[in-house]
Amino acid sequence: MRIACASEANEATIIIQLISQWYSCPEDRNLVSYLLNQCAEQLHYQSAKHLLEYHLTSIISSWLKGHPLQAFPVQLFGFNQLQLFLLEFQHTIVPQLLFLRHRNHLMEIARVLQKDMRTLMRDNFSQVFAKVFPLYYCDEETAKLICDDMLSEWITQEDHNEIIPKNFNLILIELLNSLSFEKNPTAPMYSTECITDILGFISERWKFNVADMIYVSR
Repeated sequence: MRIACASEANEATIIIQLISQWYSCPEDRNLVSYLLNQCAEQLHYQSAKHLLEYHLTSIISSWLKGHPLQAFPVQLFGFNQLQLFLLEFQHTIVPQLLFLRHRNHLMEIARVLQKDMRTLMRDNFSQVFAKVFPLYYCDEETAKLICDDMLSEWITQEDHNEIIPKNFNLILIELLNSLSFEKNPTAPMYSTECITDILGFISERWKFNVADMIYVSR
């Protein structure tokens, strides 16, 4: 527990190791569940499920490096079907996999949820926008690989013009959630300069008064 308390990164590492043990050694599943509950209690999470949800982007990213999506242990999150799990957490998982450029996994999620790719991206566009578009202001090469080479296959400029004005409050909240006050944050966490620049772009392109919207969103 002391190791887990040292940092969020250590929390995530320990959780990922426990999940791997849960998957590879069925005889240890009760023990792993107990340890997750103990971690959650010691780290002041409401429950083990809340602990796992908090670290979901790290968990899913690590899992897909060596395991199929279909084998993801949704039971630890309180689900008995992958489809229901993905339906609940698509707003977290889809943007993360797009950020990582996991095209095949995104297409698999679309199949599981019985959606085409355009619908999947439209349904998660506020979170997708906040996850990847600030890259244009700190890592333009990666932004182009994600947005120009992948996302543009599924989302058009007309979609942007339709979705962003309707969902600006949510996009704003997601952008603020991705704000980091570290000196050199690692994407998909972004500096104040990046967030200011992307908000300036939105304000100019779609004629929003960002200051007013921040006040309304509080």
